[in-house]
Amino acid sequence: MKSGRRILIDINIRADADDPDDATPDVAKQLRDRLDRDDQGRLYVGAFLLTHPDEDHIRGLRKHFHLGDPADWSKRADKIIIPRCGPRRSCFRRASKDHTLCDDASAWATEARRRVALFRDGNLVEDGNRIVILGEDVDGKTDDLGAILVKTDQTFATICGVYDTSFEARLLAPLIAKDEEEEEIITKNNSSDQSHERQTRCRKGQLGALRICPLTVLERILEYDRPCWKFMWRERA
Repeated sequence: MKSGRRILIDINIRADADDPDDATPDVAKQLRDRLDRDDQGRLYVGAFLLTHPDEDHIRGLRKHFHLGDPADWSKRADKIIIPRCGPRRSCFRRASKDHTLCDDASAWATEARRRVALFRDGNLVEDGNRIVILGEDVDGKTDDLGAILVKTDQTFATICGVYDTSFEARLLAPLIAKDEEEEEIITKNNSSDQSHERQTRCRKGQLGALRICPLTVLERILEYDRPCWKFMWRERA
């Protein structure tokens, strides 16, 4: 951002990058070289957004990022602090017999639940404990999240709890499922988190919000009578 804050969207830090004899780019080092340290000497990203918890979007989380109470951060380990994380609502519960979570994704879900619990308990939430949930859940499961919930079609412009004049995003997806069964259909890549700035261009009736667009998802989009889809169609056509 022009403000100097940084938003990290997904990570895929492979173990091969740690082998000096392997040609895999050392993206962890590249990332660390670009980050600043806070007043406690900790490397940090302004915010981390996980679009969906497949392994190639979350690999390397436990090894390179501090999880848990920021007060427990270790100088020796020197892991990266995430002041504010932004998981989509389904990141909490997509593990099932048909879709297992990798260890990093499970760790992310645990961290997200920890931060949500702090909010629900009325604790003063500071950097390292902040969270924003992107998208409502079915059956009112996120109705009590209030200030940390971004609903589909809403805009948001804060990073680390601070309004940033150089950043604004409109949440176009994930769609709101009618029930648990539909949630399984429209989650994962079919309805990943999308913002206006990340859309592919819509031309001749093509909707740029979805790279994978089964009929069920198209039907839900067409009946989803909220201004965001009209906005996307108008602005990106």
